[in-house]
Amino acid sequence: MFPIHFLHKIKVEWESMENFKHLDSCLAYSGMLVYPSVIGSDYHTFQTAWRKPLIEMIVDYVKAVFLLLFNALGIGRNLSYYELLNFREFRAWFLVLMYFLVSIIALLVGLIGDPKLIELFGVSFVSFGNFHIIAAIFFLATFVIGAIRTIFLIYERNHGIEAIKIYSTLISPSKGGLNHRYVKKISRRISPCIQLYLMYVIPMIGLMGSAIQIVCSYKLIMKGLERNEINPYFQYFMFDHFFNPIIFSITMHTLVAFLAPFVCYYAYSTFLVGFILYYMSQKYIQYRFDQVNDLIVEEIKKRKPSLNSSLFSLIGEHDQLCGLVYKNGLFVNIGLFIIYFGFTPMLDLMIYHAINFTDDGIINAAMRTVALFFTYFLYQFAYCSACLYKSAHSIYFPLNCVMAKYGRRIINPRKRLTISLCIERLGGPPITTYCWNLFALTNYEFYEFVNGFTRNYFLVDTLVKGI
Repeated sequence: MFPIHFLHKIKVEWESMENFKHLDSCLAYSGMLVYPSVIGSDYHTFQTAWRKPLIEMIVDYVKAVFLLLFNALGIGRNLSYYELLNFREFRAWFLVLMYFLVSIIALLVGLIGDPKLIELFGVSFVSFGNFHIIAAIFFLATFVIGAIRTIFLIYERNHGIEAIKIYSTLISPSKGGLNHRYVKKISRRISPCIQLYLMYVIPMIGLMGSAIQIVCSYKLIMKGLERNEINPYFQYFMFDHFFNPIIFSITMHTLVAFLAPFVCYYAYSTFLVGFILYYMSQKYIQYRFDQVNDLIVEEIKKRKPSLNSSLFSLIGEHDQLCGLVYKNGLFVNIGLFIIYFGFTPMLDLMIYHAINFTDDGIINAAMRTVALFFTYFLYQFAYCSACLYKSAHSIYFPLNCVMAKYGRRIINPRKRLTISLCIERLGGPPITTYCWNLFALTNYEFYEFVNGFTRNYFLVDTLVKGI
């Protein structure tokens, strides 16, 4: 009875949108936004140190960091709201710069092509696999994460993240205008992501990153002791004049193992929080379209639709949702561009490494797990946009039937013009999210995406074999 009761409890939680409240705290801990709460984001004024002259800005940021450190040690006062915002803003931009800096380092080290250089500073996992592929994966991953965090901070300051406004309406008593049926549907899709991934999986991934670093460091240090080898760059940089090679190596590997959970946590939270906001906004608009479309079809089935003004109010609501797709796309389209051209080749490289390099132990196992994980989410990125396109255009045929069946006999000119304009809009550019302004992610582009993803794998195979 206990498993049945437990599963029933989870089902009730996932259908009641209770877990949606945790998304706000998960966003606060992810460091992607300046403000600790996204509710009411339109009222944020950003009166932070960012607006001050350079010297005053640096002083305020350093003051906020030290106050938080002293408070954590129990020897300082609590931070004021202004100081807390300064710390969060400093942390957000520091993480952006850190990921871009790491991407540049990964690119340079990959071009140099010697893993001993990066091993000197305690990064051990690059030695257990194809060094050039791992360096390329690391460069693409950190660059994409830095780019996503940058657009989050820029659009938060300009109040341009429409998904946050959608989230605020969903947790309100009105549930964003969705009826009970669609509230349960969107809750069943979003609640597991919030409860499982943000609250449990991301901390576990952080610990897993530290465990991988510890295992690889142990193997690397023991291998060096057995062969009595010293890293050639240790002498090249003249570190042997100041440090013992073994103590230096253990210290650097320990430091990287300590930092690995934080790097992994913020990296995966960037992707998952961004995915959840994107997926939630897409599904919300899709279900609003489905709800309006159902009502429009019901009105069309009536004997004299021209005598009922509710049909035209529903067409007006459909037009408002088209505007919501556009406003949401101002932010989402840039994110899709980064994912499409940055994350996709990275995932191809990961799959290639997992298939073709089978003797590198824990790294290859991690590659397979992460590749499977990201493949699913990348599929959802493209598929939910295709579903939105289908829902937005699904009333095209019923409205054409109304015009063909009733024509000028029943529909007065003004209402006829309203339907004609709606049909013209539905027959025009796709109403969905775009990969920037290049192309819309429709059903056809979804198939092209899958085809291109597969084709790129074989291109990577040809490229690697030609090196």
